[in-house]
Amino acid sequence: MASICSAHTTILEIPPSCIEVCPWNQTFFAIGTYLLHKKESSEENQDNLASETQKRTGTIELFHVADDQKSTKLLYTQHCDYAILDLHFPVHFDIHEPCIWTANSTGSLTRHNLSSDCTSITGSRVHQLWEPDVLVLAFTFHPLTPNLLGATLSDGSVCLVQIPIGAITESQFSSSVIAKHDLEAWTMNFDLSGEKWLSGGDDAVLACGTVPNLHSISIEASLEETTEASLIWKNRRIHFAGVTAILPLDERVALSGSYDDHLRLVTLEKPPRVRAEVNLDGGVWRLKLLKTHRDLHTVRQYDILASCMHAGARIARITLTGDEEPHIEVLAKFTEHESMNYGSDFVCAKDNSYNYTILSTSFYDKRLCLWRF
Repeated sequence: MASICSAHTTILEIPPSCIEVCPWNQTFFAIGTYLLHKKESSEENQDNLASETQKRTGTIELFHVADDQKSTKLLYTQHCDYAILDLHFPVHFDIHEPCIWTANSTGSLTRHNLSSDCTSITGSRVHQLWEPDVLVLAFTFHPLTPNLLGATLSDGSVCLVQIPIGAITESQFSSSVIAKHDLEAWTMNFDLSGEKWLSGGDDAVLACGTVPNLHSISIEASLEETTEASLIWKNRRIHFAGVTAILPLDERVALSGSYDDHLRLVTLEKPPRVRAEVNLDGGVWRLKLLKTHRDLHTVRQYDILASCMHAGARIARITLTGDEEPHIEVLAKFTEHESMNYGSDFVCAKDNSYNYTILSTSFYDKRLCLWRF
Protein backbone atom coordinates (compact mmCIF):
# COMPACT_ATOMS: atom_id res chain seq x y z
CA MET A 1 0.00 0.00 0.00
CA ALA A 2 1.42 3.34 -1.09
CA SER A 3 1.59 6.26 1.35
CA ILE A 4 1.21 9.54 -0.51
CA CYS A 5 2.33 13.12 0.13
CA SER A 6 0.42 16.21 -0.96
CA ALA A 7 1.39 18.33 -3.94
CA HIS A 8 -0.45 21.40 -2.65
CA THR A 9 -2.12 22.39 0.63
CA THR A 10 -4.44 25.30 1.44
CA ILE A 11 -5.69 26.31 4.89
CA LEU A 12 -9.31 27.49 4.72
CA GLU A 13 -10.95 30.06 6.98
CA ILE A 14 -13.91 27.84 8.03
CA PRO A 15 -13.99 24.05 8.63
CA PRO A 16 -14.89 22.15 5.40
CA SER A 17 -17.70 19.60 5.62
CA CYS A 18 -18.15 18.53 1.97
CA ILE A 19 -16.57 18.87 -1.46
CA GLU A 20 -17.51 18.07 -5.06
CA VAL A 21 -15.83 18.51 -8.44
CA CYS A 22 -18.05 20.02 -11.13
CA PRO A 23 -19.03 17.08 -13.39
CA TRP A 24 -19.31 19.11 -16.59
CA ASN A 25 -16.19 21.24 -15.99
CA GLN A 26 -13.51 19.32 -14.11
CA THR A 27 -11.34 22.40 -13.59
CA PHE A 28 -13.77 23.69 -10.93
CA PHE A 29 -14.90 22.35 -7.58
CA ALA A 30 -16.98 23.55 -4.64
CA ILE A 31 -16.47 23.22 -0.89
CA GLY A 32 -19.19 23.60 1.74
CA THR A 33 -18.24 24.73 5.24
CA TYR A 34 -19.74 24.40 8.72
CA LEU A 35 -19.14 26.70 11.67
CA LEU A 36 -20.82 26.08 15.03
CA HIS A 37 -20.84 29.35 16.99
CA LYS A 38 -20.03 29.18 20.68
CA LYS A 39 -22.78 30.14 23.09
CA GLU A 40 -22.26 33.03 25.44
CA SER A 41 -21.45 31.77 28.93
CA SER A 42 -21.98 34.85 31.09
CA GLU A 43 -24.00 34.33 34.27
CA GLU A 44 -26.99 36.31 33.03
CA ASN A 45 -27.31 34.03 29.99
CA GLN A 46 -26.92 30.70 31.81
CA ASP A 47 -30.68 30.17 32.23
CA ASN A 48 -31.30 30.49 28.48
CA LEU A 49 -28.47 28.29 27.20
CA ALA A 50 -30.33 24.98 27.39
CA SER A 51 -33.30 26.19 25.38
CA GLU A 52 -31.39 28.11 22.69
CA THR A 53 -30.37 26.53 19.42
CA GLN A 54 -26.68 27.10 18.71
CA LYS A 55 -26.12 29.24 15.67
CA ARG A 56 -24.51 27.60 12.66
CA THR A 57 -23.21 29.39 9.59
CA GLY A 58 -21.16 28.41 6.57
CA THR A 59 -19.91 29.25 3.11
CA ILE A 60 -19.78 27.84 -0.38
CA GLU A 61 -16.31 28.26 -1.83
CA LEU A 62 -15.59 27.85 -5.54
CA PHE A 63 -12.08 26.77 -6.55
CA HIS A 64 -10.15 26.34 -9.78
CA VAL A 65 -7.69 23.50 -10.42
CA ALA A 66 -4.55 24.60 -12.28
CA ASP A 67 -4.04 23.27 -15.80
CA ASP A 68 -1.12 21.14 -14.61
CA GLN A 69 -3.33 19.82 -11.76
CA LYS A 70 -0.69 20.69 -9.19
CA SER A 71 -2.43 23.51 -7.31
CA THR A 72 -5.81 25.12 -6.55
CA LYS A 73 -7.02 28.73 -6.40
CA LEU A 74 -10.00 30.19 -4.53
CA LEU A 75 -12.27 32.08 -6.93
CA TYR A 76 -15.40 32.98 -4.99
CA THR A 77 -16.94 32.75 -1.51
CA GLN A 78 -20.67 32.83 -0.77
CA HIS A 79 -21.52 33.44 2.91
CA CYS A 80 -24.65 31.69 4.23
CA ASP A 81 -26.62 32.14 7.45
CA TYR A 82 -26.74 28.36 7.80
CA ALA A 83 -24.08 25.66 7.87
CA ILE A 84 -23.72 23.33 4.89
CA LEU A 85 -23.59 19.59 5.50
CA ASP A 86 -23.67 18.33 1.90
CA LEU A 87 -23.54 19.76 -1.62
CA HIS A 88 -23.96 18.40 -5.13
CA PHE A 89 -24.00 19.57 -8.70
CA PRO A 90 -27.13 18.19 -10.46
CA VAL A 91 -26.73 14.82 -12.16
CA HIS A 92 -28.74 16.07 -15.16
CA PHE A 93 -27.00 19.27 -16.20
CA ASP A 94 -28.88 22.03 -18.00
CA ILE A 95 -26.30 24.16 -19.81
CA HIS A 96 -28.65 27.15 -19.61
CA GLU A 97 -29.12 26.91 -15.83
CA PRO A 98 -25.87 25.75 -14.14
CA CYS A 99 -26.33 25.44 -10.39
CA ILE A 100 -25.28 23.71 -7.22
CA TRP A 101 -27.57 22.48 -4.40
CA THR A 102 -26.76 22.40 -0.69
CA ALA A 103 -28.18 20.59 2.37
CA ASN A 104 -28.41 22.99 5.28
CA SER A 105 -28.45 23.04 9.07
CA THR A 106 -31.83 24.81 9.09
CA GLY A 107 -34.11 22.11 7.64
CA SER A 108 -33.70 23.47 4.14
CA LEU A 109 -32.22 22.87 0.70
CA THR A 110 -30.79 25.74 -1.33
CA ARG A 111 -30.31 26.08 -5.06
CA HIS A 112 -27.37 28.34 -5.89
CA ASN A 113 -27.24 29.55 -9.50
CA LEU A 114 -23.80 29.64 -11.09
CA SER A 115 -22.33 31.89 -13.72
CA SER A 116 -21.80 30.18 -17.06
CA ASP A 117 -18.08 29.76 -16.37
CA CYS A 118 -18.69 28.44 -12.81
CA THR A 119 -16.56 31.21 -11.28
CA SER A 120 -19.29 32.82 -9.15
CA ILE A 121 -22.75 32.38 -7.62
CA THR A 122 -25.28 34.71 -9.20
CA GLY A 123 -28.24 34.05 -6.90
CA SER A 124 -29.55 31.65 -4.22
CA ARG A 125 -33.01 30.47 -3.22
CA VAL A 126 -33.61 28.68 0.08
CA HIS A 127 -36.41 26.09 0.22
CA GLN A 128 -37.62 25.54 3.79
CA LEU A 129 -38.93 21.97 3.57
CA TRP A 130 -38.59 20.83 7.20
CA GLU A 131 -38.52 22.37 10.67
CA PRO A 132 -35.67 24.87 11.17
CA ASP A 133 -34.15 22.86 14.03
CA VAL A 134 -33.72 19.79 11.79
CA LEU A 135 -30.38 19.29 10.05
CA VAL A 136 -30.39 18.00 6.49
CA LEU A 137 -27.44 15.64 6.80
CA ALA A 138 -27.07 14.39 3.22
CA PHE A 139 -28.85 14.20 -0.11
CA THR A 140 -28.47 12.63 -3.53
CA PHE A 141 -30.07 13.13 -6.91
CA HIS A 142 -32.05 10.30 -8.50
CA PRO A 143 -29.96 8.73 -11.30
CA LEU A 144 -32.77 8.82 -13.90
CA THR A 145 -35.40 11.39 -12.86
CA PRO A 146 -34.05 14.96 -13.15
CA ASN A 147 -36.35 16.58 -10.61
CA LEU A 148 -36.15 13.99 -7.82
CA LEU A 149 -33.72 13.64 -4.94
CA GLY A 150 -33.40 11.74 -1.68
CA ALA A 151 -32.46 13.39 1.63
CA THR A 152 -31.67 12.23 5.17
CA LEU A 153 -32.43 14.21 8.32
CA SER A 154 -31.16 14.50 11.89
CA ASP A 155 -34.56 13.31 13.19
CA GLY A 156 -34.00 9.95 11.47
CA SER A 157 -36.20 10.56 8.43
CA VAL A 158 -35.33 9.37 4.94
CA CYS A 159 -37.20 11.51 2.42
CA LEU A 160 -37.94 11.82 -1.26
CA VAL A 161 -38.17 15.36 -2.59
CA GLN A 162 -39.70 16.34 -5.92
CA ILE A 163 -38.53 19.62 -7.43
CA PRO A 164 -41.04 20.99 -9.95
CA ILE A 165 -39.37 22.50 -12.98
CA GLY A 166 -39.29 26.27 -12.56
CA ALA A 167 -40.21 26.03 -8.84
CA ILE A 168 -40.30 29.42 -7.15
CA THR A 169 -41.33 28.65 -3.56
CA GLU A 170 -41.04 25.68 -1.21
CA SER A 171 -44.84 25.26 -1.37
CA GLN A 172 -44.36 23.94 -4.90
CA PHE A 173 -42.04 21.19 -3.63
CA SER A 174 -43.37 17.76 -2.73
CA SER A 175 -41.70 15.80 0.09
CA SER A 176 -42.47 12.32 1.38
CA VAL A 177 -40.93 10.31 4.25
CA ILE A 178 -40.14 6.82 2.97
CA ALA A 179 -38.27 5.40 5.98
CA LYS A 180 -37.36 6.24 9.57
CA HIS A 181 -34.23 5.44 11.59
CA ASP A 182 -34.20 5.46 15.39
CA LEU A 183 -31.34 7.96 15.40
CA GLU A 184 -29.82 10.31 12.80
CA ALA A 185 -30.21 9.13 9.21
CA TRP A 186 -26.68 9.73 7.93
CA THR A 187 -26.89 8.67 4.31
CA MET A 188 -29.02 7.30 1.49
CA ASN A 189 -28.57 6.37 -2.15
CA PHE A 190 -30.51 4.89 -5.04
CA ASP A 191 -29.54 1.68 -6.79
CA LEU A 192 -28.45 1.88 -10.42
CA SER A 193 -31.95 1.05 -11.71
CA GLY A 194 -33.44 3.92 -9.75
CA GLU A 195 -36.14 1.64 -8.30
CA LYS A 196 -34.59 0.83 -4.91
CA TRP A 197 -33.26 3.07 -2.16
CA LEU A 198 -30.70 2.28 0.52
CA SER A 199 -30.28 4.18 3.78
CA GLY A 200 -28.00 4.11 6.80
CA GLY A 201 -28.36 5.62 10.25
CA ASP A 202 -26.67 6.20 13.58
CA ASP A 203 -28.72 3.25 14.87
CA ALA A 204 -26.33 0.95 12.90
CA VAL A 205 -29.18 -0.01 10.56
CA LEU A 206 -28.68 -0.52 6.84
CA ALA A 207 -32.07 -0.56 5.10
CA CYS A 208 -33.29 -1.26 1.58
CA GLY A 209 -36.66 -0.40 0.12
CA THR A 210 -38.46 0.20 -3.12
CA VAL A 211 -40.74 2.79 -4.67
CA PRO A 212 -42.42 1.25 -7.75
CA ASN A 213 -42.05 3.25 -10.97
CA LEU A 214 -39.95 5.83 -9.17
CA HIS A 215 -37.98 6.69 -12.31
CA SER A 216 -41.15 7.40 -14.27
CA ILE A 217 -42.70 9.98 -11.93
CA SER A 218 -44.02 12.79 -14.07
CA ILE A 219 -42.97 16.37 -13.49
CA GLU A 220 -46.56 17.52 -13.07
CA ALA A 221 -47.84 14.86 -10.65
CA SER A 222 -47.24 15.20 -6.91
CA LEU A 223 -44.95 12.75 -5.19
CA GLU A 224 -47.60 11.57 -2.73
CA GLU A 225 -49.99 10.71 -5.54
CA THR A 226 -47.55 8.58 -7.51
CA THR A 227 -45.37 6.76 -4.97
CA GLU A 228 -45.84 4.13 -2.29
CA ALA A 229 -42.62 3.17 -0.56
CA SER A 230 -42.16 -0.27 0.95
CA LEU A 231 -39.34 -1.73 3.02
CA ILE A 232 -37.61 -4.80 1.56
CA TRP A 233 -35.24 -5.40 4.46
CA LYS A 234 -33.32 -3.71 7.24
CA ASN A 235 -30.32 -5.12 9.06
CA ARG A 236 -28.65 -4.12 12.33
CA ARG A 237 -26.08 -6.93 12.39
CA ILE A 238 -23.91 -6.03 9.40
CA HIS A 239 -22.38 -2.97 11.05
CA PHE A 240 -21.25 -2.45 14.64
CA ALA A 241 -21.74 1.33 14.63
CA GLY A 242 -23.57 3.98 12.61
CA VAL A 243 -23.86 3.49 8.85
CA THR A 244 -22.43 6.59 7.17
CA ALA A 245 -21.79 5.79 3.48
CA ILE A 246 -23.50 3.74 0.74
CA LEU A 247 -22.33 3.24 -2.85
CA PRO A 248 -24.13 0.76 -5.17
CA LEU A 249 -21.76 -0.96 -7.61
CA ASP A 250 -24.22 -2.99 -9.69
CA GLU A 251 -27.74 -4.41 -9.43
CA ARG A 252 -26.62 -7.03 -6.90
CA VAL A 253 -24.09 -5.45 -4.53
CA ALA A 254 -23.28 -2.17 -2.80
CA LEU A 255 -20.48 -0.84 -0.63
CA SER A 256 -21.29 0.46 2.82
CA GLY A 257 -19.15 2.35 5.31
CA SER A 258 -19.50 2.73 9.05
CA TYR A 259 -18.12 4.40 12.16
CA ASP A 260 -16.71 0.96 12.97
CA ASP A 261 -13.87 1.68 10.48
CA HIS A 262 -14.94 -0.99 7.99
CA LEU A 263 -15.74 -0.90 4.30
CA ARG A 264 -18.09 -3.75 3.40
CA LEU A 265 -19.39 -5.27 0.18
CA VAL A 266 -23.04 -6.18 0.83
CA THR A 267 -25.53 -8.07 -1.32
CA LEU A 268 -28.87 -6.39 -1.99
CA GLU A 269 -31.03 -9.50 -1.87
CA LYS A 270 -33.08 -10.50 1.17
CA PRO A 271 -31.46 -11.25 3.54
CA PRO A 272 -28.34 -9.20 2.78
CA ARG A 273 -24.90 -10.80 3.17
CA VAL A 274 -21.40 -9.40 3.62
CA ARG A 275 -19.28 -10.71 0.73
CA ALA A 276 -16.03 -8.91 1.66
CA GLU A 277 -14.79 -6.34 4.14
CA VAL A 278 -11.66 -4.41 5.10
CA ASN A 279 -10.63 -2.22 8.03
CA LEU A 280 -9.68 1.27 6.79
CA ASP A 281 -8.49 2.46 10.23
CA GLY A 282 -11.09 5.23 10.45
CA GLY A 283 -14.82 5.80 10.15
CA VAL A 284 -15.86 5.52 6.50
CA TRP A 285 -17.79 8.77 6.04
CA ARG A 286 -17.98 9.15 2.23
CA LEU A 287 -17.36 6.92 -0.82
CA LYS A 288 -16.65 7.96 -4.41
CA LEU A 289 -16.35 5.68 -7.45
CA LEU A 290 -13.10 6.53 -9.23
CA LYS A 291 -13.20 4.07 -12.10
CA THR A 292 -14.78 0.80 -13.25
CA HIS A 293 -12.89 -1.81 -15.27
CA ARG A 294 -14.34 -4.88 -16.95
CA ASP A 295 -12.35 -7.41 -18.96
CA LEU A 296 -13.59 -9.68 -21.74
CA HIS A 297 -14.37 -12.43 -19.24
CA THR A 298 -16.00 -12.03 -15.84
CA VAL A 299 -13.58 -9.85 -13.90
CA ARG A 300 -14.87 -6.49 -12.70
CA GLN A 301 -12.79 -4.00 -10.74
CA TYR A 302 -13.94 -0.85 -8.98
CA ASP A 303 -11.51 1.77 -7.69
CA ILE A 304 -12.97 3.62 -4.71
CA LEU A 305 -12.00 6.83 -2.90
CA ALA A 306 -12.94 6.71 0.78
CA SER A 307 -13.01 9.61 3.26
CA CYS A 308 -12.06 7.96 6.55
CA MET A 309 -12.59 10.63 9.21
CA HIS A 310 -9.63 10.61 11.66
CA ALA A 311 -7.61 8.23 9.42
CA GLY A 312 -7.43 10.44 6.30
CA ALA A 313 -8.27 9.12 2.83
CA ARG A 314 -7.89 5.71 1.22
CA ILE A 315 -8.01 4.32 -2.32
CA ALA A 316 -9.33 0.76 -2.46
CA ARG A 317 -9.93 -1.68 -5.29
CA ILE A 318 -12.84 -4.12 -5.22
CA THR A 319 -12.44 -7.14 -7.51
CA LEU A 320 -15.38 -9.35 -8.49
CA THR A 321 -14.56 -12.53 -10.42
CA GLY A 322 -17.45 -14.75 -11.45
CA ASP A 323 -18.44 -17.07 -8.63
CA GLU A 324 -15.23 -16.55 -6.65
CA GLU A 325 -15.23 -14.61 -3.42
CA PRO A 326 -14.81 -10.84 -3.94
CA HIS A 327 -11.59 -9.20 -2.83
CA ILE A 328 -10.90 -5.72 -1.44
CA GLU A 329 -7.35 -4.34 -1.62
CA VAL A 330 -6.23 -1.00 -0.18
CA LEU A 331 -3.99 0.57 -2.82
CA ALA A 332 -3.02 3.85 -1.18
CA LYS A 333 -3.47 6.01 1.88
CA PHE A 334 -3.19 9.75 2.49
CA THR A 335 -2.67 10.70 6.13
CA GLU A 336 -1.55 14.35 6.15
CA HIS A 337 -4.92 15.48 7.47
CA GLU A 338 -4.71 16.28 11.18
CA SER A 339 -8.45 16.00 11.89
CA MET A 340 -11.66 14.57 10.46
CA ASN A 341 -11.64 13.89 6.70
CA TYR A 342 -15.33 14.41 5.88
CA GLY A 343 -15.00 15.07 2.15
CA SER A 344 -12.88 14.02 -0.82
CA ASP A 345 -13.30 14.03 -4.59
CA PHE A 346 -11.19 13.60 -7.69
CA VAL A 347 -10.44 15.15 -11.07
CA CYS A 348 -10.73 12.75 -14.01
CA ALA A 349 -7.52 12.11 -15.93
CA LYS A 350 -7.58 13.79 -19.33
CA ASP A 351 -6.21 10.67 -21.03
CA ASN A 352 -8.80 8.36 -19.38
CA SER A 353 -5.98 6.59 -17.53
CA TYR A 354 -5.78 5.37 -13.96
CA ASN A 355 -3.96 8.55 -12.88
CA TYR A 356 -6.02 10.38 -10.28
CA THR A 357 -5.79 13.92 -8.93
CA ILE A 358 -7.42 13.84 -5.48
CA LEU A 359 -8.84 16.75 -3.49
CA SER A 360 -9.38 15.93 0.19
CA THR A 361 -10.34 18.05 3.19
CA SER A 362 -10.18 17.91 6.96
CA PHE A 363 -12.46 19.68 9.38
CA TYR A 364 -10.87 21.12 12.49
CA ASP A 365 -7.49 21.97 10.90
CA LYS A 366 -9.39 23.46 7.90
CA ARG A 367 -7.07 21.81 5.41
CA LEU A 368 -7.56 21.31 1.65
CA CYS A 369 -4.99 18.99 0.09
CA LEU A 370 -4.28 18.09 -3.53
CA TRP A 371 -2.45 14.82 -4.14
CA ARG A 372 -1.82 12.42 -7.01
CA PHE A 373 -2.07 8.67 -7.37
